[in-house]
Amino acid sequence: MEHFTIMVMPQGIKIDAYEDQILLKALRDAGLRADAPCGGAGTCGKCKVIANGQEVLSCMALVDCDMTVVLPGGGEI
Repeated sequence: MEHFTIMVMPQGIKIDAYEDQILLKALRDAGLRADAPCGGAGTCGKCKVIANGQEVLSCMALVDCDMTVVLPGGGEI
């Protein structure tokens, strides 16, 4: 299984993720607070981030390449 690097901004933290891992899980596994009151069902929109320049729900986005992820509100989701 391939591994990718996620650069988390604005903190500048690099985290490792494996191919097809859900982005929300990768962020949580790295110790980042990630709000998803819908339980990752993609219905609340609280886990929205900018990944490689596109707004995505982190609970629905799969890691399939190296990414730069910008967290809303200065760094906590």
